[in-house]
Formats: sequence, C-alpha cells, structure tokens
Amino acid sequence: MEREACRNLELIWLLRNLKPGYRTIGNFRKENWAALKAANRSFVLLMRELGLVGGSVVAIDGSFFHGDASKASIFTRKRLADQIAKLDQEIEAYGKSLEDNDAAEARKPGKDGPDGGGGDDGDIGAKVAALMAKRAGAQTDLARLEENGQTQLSLTDPDARLLVKSGQGVAGYNVQTAVDDKHKLIVASEVVNASSDVGQLHAMAMAAKEALEVKTLQALADEGYYSSRELKACEDDGITA
Repeated sequence: MEREACRNLELIWLLRNLKPGYRTIGNFRKENWAALKAANRSFVLLMRELGLVGGSVVAIDGSFFHGDASKASIFTRKRLADQIAKLDQEIEAYGKSLEDNDAAEARKPGKDGPDGGGGDDGDIGAKVAALMAKRAGAQTDLARLEENGQTQLSLTDPDARLLVKSGQGVAGYNVQTAVDDKHKLIVASEVVNASSDVGQLHAMAMAAKEALEVKTLQALADEGYYSSRELKACEDDGITA
C-alpha cells in the first residue's frame, strides 16, 4: 500500500497526494479496526444498491499471507523440546570439560598459585552459565505453550503462525475470502492463524450472508473445507454448501 500510494494514479488522486509510510498505514488499521469493518460493510451494501453483486452465490477460499515474522522466529513445542535436549547435551559436554580440566590440574604439582593452570575454567564456566540461561528461557516458553494449550510461539509477531499446506509454508496468516460470483467482488474476509481451512466454511459463509443481507445463500468451496459438522451448520442457517 505504501508503494501504491506513490505509483498508482487512481490512489494518488484518492489520497490527494498523501504518501503515508507503512507504519502509519499499519497503525491506522490497528487503531481504527472497528470503523474499517463498518466501512467495508457499507461498501458491500453500496455494491448491492448499484447491482454489482448477485447476492446468491459466493466462492470461499483461503490464501497464505506473510506476517512480520520469519520461520526461525516461530517455535513449536517439538522445536522447543529438541532445543532443550540439544542444550542439555552441550551443558553436559562443557561440564565434562570442567571435570577433565580439574583432574588434569590435580595431576600437576605446584600449580596452586595465582599463575597456575585452570585459565580455561572461567571461560567454560561462562559458556555453561549462558547455556543454562538459554535453556531456562526455552523451558519457560515450552511451559507457557503447554499452559495455554497452544502449539506455536511467535517471538516477533505474536499472532503469526508457521503455516504449511500442500507443500507451501509461510510464517504468517491464512486469509479467508468470500467472493460474489457476479463480478468477482469480495464481500467478506477474515484473518485466521490455522493452516487448515477445515472449520472455516460456516463462519465465512455466515459473514457473507450477513454482509449481503440475504435469507439464503449458496457457498462454493474446495474439498479442503469439507467437514460434516460445518455442512450441517450451514444447512441450519439457510446456506447450501
């Protein structure tokens, strides 16, 4: 959006030559979310008045969008457990090094003075302390996930998740969209952080139905949305999936 505000002539006209930065745009969205949703709803109603939406058939699908996070910044329970196990091995190895150094020093007579051996002990001890601190942090993160019943922890973008579908993986979000069939215009959208589309059909179809203000609706989706529970919920609310 920041780039388009400097490139797209229609947007430049609409913004009256304002060129907001990405952070300004992001903060505006965050601070005015309720108003933006209301504006989107009003826009859908305007499209209805202009005859631009059919209001009888919508197609629903999900797309992965990158979040403000990298794959390396998102930790799963398994990744944290593996990290703790690896740190335990490193700590044990450094501990053995300290024991070996102590044993070697004990075999060298006359090395008790301030200029004696053991110069590496302090360095190894510092490394062990750093590893212990890192392990404590990983253990705290794992405990937090287990306590909250969550499966992933994102350090930079708290709501982003590591999403994988059909071999495609991103650190971000699954954006659900419902599109009216007449002119392919979006009438409802939602952002979720689940990889699978299962469980999203009824909510998205209902959002489209409410936005279009219709009593019945036909919703099209691929088999990734298949769920008998979702189909029954749609049927109960006047939606043919």
